[in-house]
Amino acid sequence: MQRTMKPISKWASILGWIFGVLFAFGGIAEISDGTFVSGIASFTISGLLIPPVREKIYGLTGIDIPTWARGLSIFALLLIVSSSNESNETQPASVAKTVIEENSTDSVSNKASERKGQEEQQPAKPLAEEEQEKTVNPISDITFREVYDKFSVESNLTDLQKDHFWKDYDGKCIEWTGKVEHLDSGFLGGIDIGFDHGEAVLTYDVLVSAPSSVKETVLGWSIGSVHTYRATLKEYGGAI
Repeated sequence: MQRTMKPISKWASILGWIFGVLFAFGGIAEISDGTFVSGIASFTISGLLIPPVREKIYGLTGIDIPTWARGLSIFALLLIVSSSNESNETQPASVAKTVIEENSTDSVSNKASERKGQEEQQPAKPLAEEEQEKTVNPISDITFREVYDKFSVESNLTDLQKDHFWKDYDGKCIEWTGKVEHLDSGFLGGIDIGFDHGEAVLTYDVLVSAPSSVKETVLGWSIGSVHTYRATLKEYGGAI
């Protein structure tokens, strides 16, 4: 008697397609960033979810994987994705989400010249008004080296200590200079830019998630070019 695969319900099929496609795109993003183990695990999860792939596997092997076994397999693969990302991210990883400002320039000297020109053209402002402007998202004196030494995987701090000390950095505006190692559309919109600051990492040290409005600015950037950027510190421990 010929065995047949257990029919997939309508809702299971719809959810399988949705999450399967999401994990497939996630696998592509992981592999493009150099995290191959995580990427392969994501593709495997996708294959366990997308109905035509499941049917193809059944046609080749005659094995109909039960729901509970698929669930355990997906859970185990998610653990692999998580652990692989943590091990591959030798980054301070200040995942600096938000803003590369649209009017930012590529060198500190250019910025200084622009500011000097603006000061010469504009009349002096009252001190109170100047102080008010300074309090609006001021640029901190936090350096990349400071963040890297405390929050990278090379740090001697425990995870508990990192969580505690991160409160002093979360939300602070920084202005750093780095070499572009990754530049692409963000998975959920916007632009993702990976900057290398000279550490021996597989991909990049800092990931900046910028709004789509900066697209025209970064279209002229290339891999290996050096730029000064301004962003807000949001997370540490890995890139996206």
